[in-house]
Amino acid sequence: MEPDSRAEAFGRAAAKNVSALRYFAAGNLREALDFLNQAIVIAPVYPDSYANRASVFERMGLTPQAEADRRKARELADSARSREADASLPNPPPEADRPNEPSGAFPPRIFSQTPSRPRARSGTVSQLLRALGVLLVLGGFIVGAGLLVLSLVDGNSSDTGPGPGSPSARQSATPSPRSSPTAAPVAPGGGSPYNFSDLQRVWQAEKITAKPGPPASDFSGFAITPSDATLARGSESAEVAIFVYRGHEIPAQDWDLVIGKRPAAKAGRVIPAHVSIWWNANIVIVLRSSSGDITQDALDAFLTLGG
Repeated sequence: MEPDSRAEAFGRAAAKNVSALRYFAAGNLREALDFLNQAIVIAPVYPDSYANRASVFERMGLTPQAEADRRKARELADSARSREADASLPNPPPEADRPNEPSGAFPPRIFSQTPSRPRARSGTVSQLLRALGVLLVLGGFIVGAGLLVLSLVDGNSSDTGPGPGSPSARQSATPSPRSSPTAAPVAPGGGSPYNFSDLQRVWQAEKITAKPGPPASDFSGFAITPSDATLARGSESAEVAIFVYRGHEIPAQDWDLVIGKRPAAKAGRVIPAHVSIWWNANIVIVLRSSSGDITQDALDAFLTLGG
């Protein structure tokens, strides 16, 4: 990311953090989490977003996610300090002359009224940040309106079925309900806020490859049909079935979801033999079998997506 584009992304991410603060202070944890997830998408290397999201996860009782975000925030902050040191020292001093690094854990942020922004490297970048402050409000309205339109279009075309005036609606007066066991599977890229490519991304960081398979035929009664997938890392492997739902609230149609507890299928749903069930946002994963330590690493990476 170029310096100017990095500064712009950091400025937008900082604005999202400020919005998250307002919801966090009011006790609206879900809204605060949504804004922080948006900030991370905008600027994946902005450490404040991860530190603040760790605070939200902590309040929600999601300790593993909170610890993972704190580690990520620490790593990004250390990397940023290294880049600044390299930029300010054209010829690094000998090892013996370098000052000692400060020790101790990365300081918790727990939301401040003005989330810290990275220091600009030049007067041009500083001027850009000040100009961006004026444009953020207008840009926020435009982006918000665009997301709302996309959400409505996706919801109307994917979740609620054809409209009353569409050809398919005229052909059948009683369309099949979404809860039918024969409902079509959701494509790996059709989820929101996360899809199969997001899973592949976080698993790849753990050197785990995820190969998608065919729709799973031994589940029934669910709103969607899951897809099988194989996870592999060296001699370790795991078989999973992945439900990728089109919206954040849709998994509750099929599952009893309580934070801190293992998801359980609702009455009328049939699940084959399995080892465990994982849940994060709009994705539910049924672990069929595994070998080695790949399972815990895959779960930890899955939980870093957010919630």
